Amino acid sequence: MFNEFINAYKARYFKVFTSDFKGELARLVNELNDPSLHASDEIKESLNLLIDTLNEPPLIAVIGQFSSGKSTFLNALLGQNILPSGLTPVTAKAVRLKFAKMPLLSVKFTNGSESLLASSELAELNAMSEQIKSMTLYAPSEILKEVNFIDTPGLNSLRDADTKETKNTLKKVCGAIWLSLANNAAKASELESVEEILKTNDLKALCFINQKDKLSQDELESLLKHARQTYGELFEDIIAISSKQALLGITNENKSELESSNFAKALSAVKETFLSASFKENFIKARAKKIVNFLIAEQENRLKVYGAADEILDKFNATLEEKLEAIKEEFKPKIALQYSDMSEAIKLASDEVFKLLKPFSRTKFNPAKTLLNKEIYKRENFEMISLDTDEVFSKLIYEDVVFSKFFKRYKRDLKELENEIISAFDELYKSLEDELFIYKSRYESFNPLDEFASNYETKSINTYAGRTYENFLREYENAKFKATQKISLFFEKLDVKVASNYENALKLAVYFLKQKIENSLNSHLQMGTPLYIPSAKEVYERMLNAFSLYEFDDLMCSNNSFLNKTLLDIKTEFNEIYAQKIAMLERLKAKPNEQILKLEKLQESSVILK
Repeated sequence: MFNEFINAYKARYFKVFTSDFKGELARLVNELNDPSLHASDEIKESLNLLIDTLNEPPLIAVIGQFSSGKSTFLNALLGQNILPSGLTPVTAKAVRLKFAKMPLLSVKFTNGSESLLASSELAELNAMSEQIKSMTLYAPSEILKEVNFIDTPGLNSLRDADTKETKNTLKKVCGAIWLSLANNAAKASELESVEEILKTNDLKALCFINQKDKLSQDELESLLKHARQTYGELFEDIIAISSKQALLGITNENKSELESSNFAKALSAVKETFLSASFKENFIKARAKKIVNFLIAEQENRLKVYGAADEILDKFNATLEEKLEAIKEEFKPKIALQYSDMSEAIKLASDEVFKLLKPFSRTKFNPAKTLLNKEIYKRENFEMISLDTDEVFSKLIYEDVVFSKFFKRYKRDLKELENEIISAFDELYKSLEDELFIYKSRYESFNPLDEFASNYETKSINTYAGRTYENFLREYENAKFKATQKISLFFEKLDVKVASNYENALKLAVYFLKQKIENSLNSHLQMGTPLYIPSAKEVYERMLNAFSLYEFDDLMCSNNSFLNKTLLDIKTEFNEIYAQKIAMLERLKAKPNEQILKLEKLQESSVILK
């Protein structure tokens, strides 16, 4: 089955082409229909139009405002009354005119059915235009062997559908005839319509000003001068005619009427403009270039989307170190102040403990010998230090106001500081999140609003942008979350060991001192070792140990502080994420770059595109 697929693919896309214009066009169309380009249905339809244009007579649209005489003009071109005309819109659907030996109307309906009708039934189909997909009128007119026309609904019809039908039709033609009424020609409203239609579709066009028979020669010359100044280079030529006179002259074989209509000059202009040997080839080349340029632009647009994400990440990463340094500079003194406040409070508590160390006298009996070597005991009084734990705890814990207030406030200050630091990290992440969410909203609903736009390319951009969080933000958010967790864990540790542990730490320090004093007394009584009398410094150091202040000195005030470690960790992780995301974007850019290179090589090699 796989081999069958490969063979079918080769048969469709790997073909042998002739070296003439027709073969080169077929080669180009084959290249542009390659599935890897994801060309839109509109582009594929336009490519088919190029093939049809080369193989069939050129298709020229007759356009103009409602009741400008389009149907009468075409009847004069055909030399017979075959298209209905009137004061009310009689062409609600574009009608293509092709050659056949007998008049015939082919109608394709939106339900898929098709009918062959008499050409006289065309007017009756106007009421059911919404059910009709397309209409082709066949007529035995010699000019239709060389050029096909398409009659379009009036642009200023009361029905919006008529204007839409005309604009859609113009995408399928290779030239246009603008028909304007003498009393309305070259007005601002008409100029706007002309410019929109011709420039949008890159159409070569002629302008025929109808009903010249209603103007004097001076009025006609003045009108033509004004029209040429107004329209500028929009038209190959501007000619005044009378379609009504021409049709009467043809049907009544009235040479004078026909000559007065100036229709021969209009017919000559049509042939010179649309039947020249180069017209079709030039149209095909221009339209093919437009298609290829659009395909390149479409891929370049995709690169711009990826490049926009690049710029956001580059900007964030370029300012990351500066922002982290700002966080450090903001909170380093605040953290040091918290450490200083805690250290000062512990110093005050240790001073109180030291004050409660009280000397008292003790007696001991030391063995001695008389002159007769008889053993006796001598009484000796000595001074020592006592520490009443009940008194200490009563003063510093149970009856205390100052220290309990301090540690309540200290707990609150620590929580506020924790929240401030976490908020700074959140803001750091949010600065990137805001930029990327703007990016997401811009491209998630991106719609190029171009007839050639590929649904595949558009949806790819929409889907990619819709996954902005998954593609970019999730890893940054996780890294930020890990950093804030480290901060919370540090403050929890600080709370547990210091702020909420005041009573236990104080008791631990006091019991340690008391035990050391008592142990030294027993040792002194038994072995005569020196008594332990704690100094103010020793009491303070014991308090610092009980409150783990030496540990927190390193974590809060040194270059190895918890804040510095956290900032370094998030910087390292953010840089790694940045490198990963830039690499991802480079991989995404590879495909459009490959397609652009392919299309540019096609531009260089195809004679159609030169």
